[in-house]
This record gives sequence, C-alpha cells and structure tokens, in this order.
Amino acid sequence: MSRTVINLDEELLSTAASLLGTTSKRATVHEALNQVVVRQLLRRHMQRYPGGQNPNLANPDLTNLELLGQAWGGRNI
Repeated sequence: MSRTVINLDEELLSTAASLLGTTSKRATVHEALNQVVVRQLLRRHMQRYPGGQNPNLANPDLTNLELLGQAWGGRNI
C-alpha cells in the first residue's frame, strides 16, 4: 500500500462517509474505491454476458475482486 497526499472536498467526503457508514477518511476513500471497482466489474460482466449466464457468478461474492475479475475475462484486479 502506498501513501498519497490529496486534497479532498470535505463536504463530499462527509456525505460519502454518511452514505457508506464509514467513520474515517481512510475507510471512506477505500470503501468508495471498492464500490467503484465492483460496480464497473459488474457493468462489464453484464455487457459480456447479457443473460447473466456466467458460471463464475452463479452465487457472486461482490467483495471478492478475484472472482469478479474472472467473471469478465480472467483479469487480475
């Protein structure tokens, strides 16, 4: 893991924390990034398998990024 210094919109961060149920800046940023990745992988999966017939997602664990990566082409995330 690396350390990065960035400027954040405090109001946006506070709203995100409230919506995500997180209690620290770090947790909020990590959870927001995780949700973006999951959402995009699911979107790509739906484009690739419009009928949802991918056996890798028969019982999806939406927190398992390796599984979601396999679902849309075997890429590691």
